[in-house]
Order: sequence, then C-alpha cells, then structure tokens
Amino acid sequence: MRNEPYTAVLLKFIVVVGLLYMPVLVFHLGTWLPFAGASAYLLWELRRLHNALESARSDSVR
Repeated sequence: MRNEPYTAVLLKFIVVVGLLYMPVLVFHLGTWLPFAGASAYLLWELRRLHNALESARSDSVR
C-alpha cells in the first residue's frame, strides 16, 4: 500500500466513504443507527474470534 499512487489511495477512500454513506441515503439516520450498532458488534465478535484462533494456533505450535 505504501507504493500506491496518491490518486489510487484517494479513489479507494472515496469508494469506502460512499459505500458507508449509502445506508444513510437509503434510510433515515434513526433507522440506520441500529444497523451501525449491529455492524460494530459483529466486527467486535470477529476480532475476538480471530484472537482466539490465533492464540489456539500459537498454543498448538509450541
């Protein structure tokens, strides 16, 4: 990612912001907040699962 040109990084940023803002355009903000909360919870659970699998893998290697 360090060697990417500035325009490619900027384009990726604009695409990500557009995708994140799309539910706000489709729904009103009040309806969108529960989806944002659920997404944050799922990302948190995914991180916990990843950390648990990493520690299990490192324990089995030892």
